[in-house]
Amino acid sequence: MAENGSKRKVYVVTTGTPDVNTAIGGEMSNSLTVNGVIIDVSDKDSDWAENIVGQKSWTLSASFNIKKGATEKQQVLFDALVAGTEVNLAIGEVVAGTLTDGYKGQAVIESFAENNEKDGSVTRDISFVGNGELQKIDAA
Repeated sequence: MAENGSKRKVYVVTTGTPDVNTAIGGEMSNSLTVNGVIIDVSDKDSDWAENIVGQKSWTLSASFNIKKGATEKQQVLFDALVAGTEVNLAIGEVVAGTLTDGYKGQAVIESFAENNEKDGSVTRDISFVGNGELQKIDAA
């Protein structure tokens, strides 16, 4: 069954008991990609390629309408990029403050781009690279 994409957002996670999931204001879209490195283990005795999966990785990109202010999560992410620090992220659906369906993990920020078009809104594109495991959170 199809789902409404507007329910699945990117959140900055403040770890604790419980974790606090704060949406990054102004989100328009996001895209999560999980990859596995394919290792060719074929030899000369095989007519067909044989492969195994090696390390896995993940990336996340998201587009936002600009939100200004020192406490806005967009500014927090820019500051993390400049400082070179990791951020805790959740991607999915949050209900009553709890991530109920989606993924969570730590990432570093690869890029932070601002787009300023004539007769258009100011937007930001932020790209993240996962740093370690991406944990799947299943809907109850």
